Amino acid sequence: LLKNQNIFEMLRSKSMNISNSIDCCEAIFSFVCEVISNKQATMADEFEISLKNRIKGFVTTLHRKWTGAGRSLPRFKIKNSNWLDLNFNIFGEIENIRVLQPSTSSGRGRPKKLFSESSERSKKRKIKHLAPGSTTPEMVFATHTRMYKAGKRTASKIIKKSTTSTPKTLHRVKTAYETEKKIEKYTAEESLAILIDNKMSVKQYKNIRLAAKKKCANIFSAYDHVLNAKKECYPKNIRITETISCQVPLQDLLDHTIIRILKIPNIKMPENIVDNIELLCKWGCDGSSGHSQYKHLTNQVH
Repeated sequence: LLKNQNIFEMLRSKSMNISNSIDCCEAIFSFVCEVISNKQATMADEFEISLKNRIKGFVTTLHRKWTGAGRSLPRFKIKNSNWLDLNFNIFGEIENIRVLQPSTSSGRGRPKKLFSESSERSKKRKIKHLAPGSTTPEMVFATHTRMYKAGKRTASKIIKKSTTSTPKTLHRVKTAYETEKKIEKYTAEESLAILIDNKMSVKQYKNIRLAAKKKCANIFSAYDHVLNAKKECYPKNIRITETISCQVPLQDLLDHTIIRILKIPNIKMPENIVDNIELLCKWGCDGSSGHSQYKHLTNQVH
């Protein structure tokens, strides 16, 4: 015998929402079919229709009792203990069941899928009987009411608004839904510029980065990448002495300058066309060497 409690526990085990949904009816129907197949019986077409109608009535009653208990499992079991102990009438009239001879085949046929697991083509076939005789406003209102009773109030409100809003408003909502706003992350070089311009310490930079990540805004590069970007800003063969002097060969400085210029995204060099690049620059002779030195820790000029 199949009790109401068995069906309720089956729905709970599948983590299904207790509502007047097609998924609930499909899940119960599949569960009942398994019970019938275990008894070596199959359903006539008339009995299948009758069973589905009984399942719809059962789901409606279950949903009413479940919402009446505030969707609380302990309260539901206490208030409806007698109802849960009742037997669910699967077979109805015995003449509607055709008993089969035991089969030697190990298979039980193709299992039926839930409505949510079916393909688009199967879904259209299953709802084909709903469309005739119903206008679009009627079906929209029925969907809105069902979803509202199932607790999906936001979706229910959107469906209702879809018939009362202007086409321009609906297009704006559709565009906002389809347009994904992506957060553009700072590159390592840009993060380095922010760190230097704001005179941040390493700890300050890391704290700001972690605070931004907590707000789902991972916009700053990791400090390891920033450190590597900083190292790439230095030319080769730098010689630093204990007297706070720094010397760089002029050729290395010029090579580094042109390499960094060519790495600017806005500057695009044609490939396989340019073999030699000539750098024209000047220093001194017009007083430009007297400019203040950048980020020097001492006033001495070396």
